Amino acid sequence: MKQERNQVGASLNRRTQWAALACYLALSAAGHLVWEVFQLPLYTIWQTESSEDLIVAIVHCTIGDVMIALSAMLVSVFLWRSQIWPTDLYWQVALTAVFIGVVYTGFSEWFNVYIRQSWQYANSMPVFNILGYDLGLSPLAQWIVVPGLVFLVLHRLNQVNAIGKVNRDDGD
Repeated sequence: MKQERNQVGASLNRRTQWAALACYLALSAAGHLVWEVFQLPLYTIWQTESSEDLIVAIVHCTIGDVMIALSAMLVSVFLWRSQIWPTDLYWQVALTAVFIGVVYTGFSEWFNVYIRQSWQYANSMPVFNILGYDLGLSPLAQWIVVPGLVFLVLHRLNQVNAIGKVNRDDGD
């Protein structure tokens, strides 16, 4: 009976993990999409490209943001060896994922602005000087604000879900 209950618990935890990851990615996609739309005027593409090209850029960047979010999350879970996230080490995993996102974004901005010259900042882009390079403040802030809000919402949803499980388990 105990082994059967552990298997049920493990199964519920896997479902919880997949649901949390799906929710994390969906909320991340929505948040990054909104951010990309509002920060687009801070890049020169806003002045130089057609509406169709701007839409492609927004979609392209949002997909990239979701890939970064997924990678940051998986690396963070791996680094913390959190086999039962989101029920264990929630904030450690979350803060590490945010840190990874910010660091990667800083590297990507530097690489794409200075090395590949894939994009340029408009004069309206606030910049932050790191090691002699001006990096856009908006994309760096994006990787603090969007994942931060996503993790707060996800944590709240996880708490509500845990309370529901406790109430259902009381009748056993």
